[in-house]
Formats: sequence, C-alpha cells, structure tokens
Amino acid sequence: MLEIEIGNTSTARLSGVSEAGTPVEDANISITLYDRAGVEVVGQGWPTQMLSVGGGVYEATLESDLSLQCGRPYQAIVTGTRGDAVLNIRDWAKAVVRDAND
Repeated sequence: MLEIEIGNTSTARLSGVSEAGTPVEDANISITLYDRAGVEVVGQGWPTQMLSVGGGVYEATLESDLSLQCGRPYQAIVTGTRGDAVLNIRDWAKAVVRDAND
C-alpha cells in the first residue's frame, strides 16, 4: 500500500514489501510523484530514495515546499531492486493530512 501524508513535513510510505511473506529490509527503492496531468510534482528532486523503517515499510521524507494538496490524487512510480528481483509499481495515491499524533 502506498500513502502520501502531508503536514509540516510530507512522507511517502510504501508498506507490505515482502518476499515469500517475509518483510524485506534491504531493497533499493525510489519514488517519483506526478500530478493528474502527468507532470512531475514541483519542489522535489526525483526520483527520491525510500529508506527501510522496518517491517517491510519504506519511507521518503519529501520537501516541505512541495505543491501537494490534500485529497488530490497523484500518480506514483516506485522502482526497486534487491539482488535479481525488480519492483515496478505505477499506482494512484491520494494525499492525506498527517495524523496529529505523528
């Protein structure tokens, strides 16, 4: 599952990265975000590296001045490698407001 949380800082989070049911912690994963028109989101150098935070979850901290709007869909292209395995995801994600407890 891919999430984009916006707030004082914004985070792209990919969860469920696993191999044969075991969470993967050592993949090389990056993300690029596009708006509905297919244009890269302004304010970030793309692609941006996503780092493992444990349990098969990878996160990228996004620039604070990105032009992300709550509720708007963004197309994410996520690519990754681990040994000979290759990950390619192209999906839509909606920007949501970061939980006040985070």
